[in-house]
Amino acid sequence: MADIIIVEDDRIISELIIFNLQNEGHQVRGFTSGQALLSALAAEPEWPVSLFILDIMLPGMDGFAICRALRQMERFEFTPILMLTARGSESDKVRGLETGADDYLTKPFGMREFLARVQA
Repeated sequence: MADIIIVEDDRIISELIIFNLQNEGHQVRGFTSGQALLSALAAEPEWPVSLFILDIMLPGMDGFAICRALRQMERFEFTPILMLTARGSESDKVRGLETGADDYLTKPFGMREFLARVQA
């Protein structure tokens, strides 16, 4: 169905999300840092990505910086980005959306809601 990338440093959350997305028929690749993601994207310039799922609180480059970097790349200018994070204040949500995210979901989250947002 879709080629999805997740950047999440919590191994348990990442594995749970990847498992559920794969059960829905998606191809998923996971990364634990923004630097690892950007290096992989640079190494594979033709890599099709349908959706990015970004945590905000990551080591090194945070999710906001990753989102900005992706939006500056012409090939990902319109690729959907879902922020998935424990930071749930209104100011964090607004900052995420203003940075270029298309959706914002706070942890903890229900898997059915998460999968519905991925499908939307």
